[in-house]
Amino acid sequence: MSNIINAFDLPVADLKRAIKFYEKILDCRINLIEEEKMAVVEYKESEVVCCLIQCKNMKSSKDGVLLYFNVTGRLDYALQKAREFNCTVITEKHQIGMYGYKAVIIDTEGNRIALHSF
Repeated sequence: MSNIINAFDLPVADLKRAIKFYEKILDCRINLIEEEKMAVVEYKESEVVCCLIQCKNMKSSKDGVLLYFNVTGRLDYALQKAREFNCTVITEKHQIGMYGYKAVIIDTEGNRIALHSF
């Protein structure tokens, strides 16, 4: 089965700061497309595409959809890095039944996100 969601744009206020943050948290490469004021998180063909977008028409949100970012096997590390970036931890690491563990933070750009690990 293919993914229900193919891609999403995550609004950011400072693209370069967001790239540094997400590269550390997700332990991945992020490709800057400067002329578009966007960056694309490295992905494989069957994965959901995450784009960081710096745009006047999009605003970061603490109240909207909660996106879960896969940090499997590195949740404690990702939380530590989030704290180093002075991110607010809303919910500490906790078990979510058979679905693993999650923590909820406010990223460097003001978005509420979940860090998820099995």
